[in-house]
Amino acid sequence: MSRTRLHVQLPRRSADGFMQFMPDGRSLVIALGPDVHIVDSVSGTVVRECRGAHEDSIHYVAVAPDGQQMATASWDETARLWDVATLQCTAVLEGHLGRVYSVAYSHNGSLVASGAGDGTVRLWRMPSGQPGAVLLGGSGVFCLAFSPDGSLLATGHEDHKIRLWSAVRRRSRPASSAAAAPMLSPVSSSDANSAEDHIVNNNNQHHHRHHHNHGHHHNQNHHNHHHSHNSHQHHHQQQR
Repeated sequence: MSRTRLHVQLPRRSADGFMQFMPDGRSLVIALGPDVHIVDSVSGTVVRECRGAHEDSIHYVAVAPDGQQMATASWDETARLWDVATLQCTAVLEGHLGRVYSVAYSHNGSLVASGAGDGTVRLWRMPSGQPGAVLLGGSGVFCLAFSPDGSLLATGHEDHKIRLWSAVRRRSRPASSAAAAPMLSPVSSSDANSAEDHIVNNNNQHHHRHHHNHGHHHNQNHHNHHHSHNSHQHHHQQQR
């Protein structure tokens, strides 16, 4: 393998950095501190850049399989989506309660997973960034990766364990919402219990609470009406 020296002039704002080739094999995406740069790997020219892309250092960058979008993970507790052609932020992925250490695209680019120091892995639907399921891993998530066919997600944790999650679908969910929240269940972990113990689906929980409260409210109204009707009958009999 021959060695070619490439000189790229970038501002030295931080010792923290990450670099990855784009799918075209020619461009490099380089994150230094909170800044993102796209560099031509042949000429060393900075093609596009975004200063202050995050409010804190960027820890990881993932590029979509088609090269049109990328995701960044930052210590500012967010992940962000970027249009590669313009380097404009298209979505801020919020919800983690700790530094976001890693992001990864699924094999077909339909999902992004983000892992953070709060011990959770969050799934986001692409390209919009709409939130999906939350996987509870138990300890800080420092790295993650989808399998080539998208059937498994591997997560590396602060407790020195690697957990594998298998993609599943809820058959009981309405067909209209079949793609509303991607679900994964643990298939390999020393302390993984059932999928329900590790997956929090905000949409499903909200629907369940709403349905439960509605049913309780209906039953309570029915009970009050029945009680009022009986009291009225009893009072009428006394008058007679």
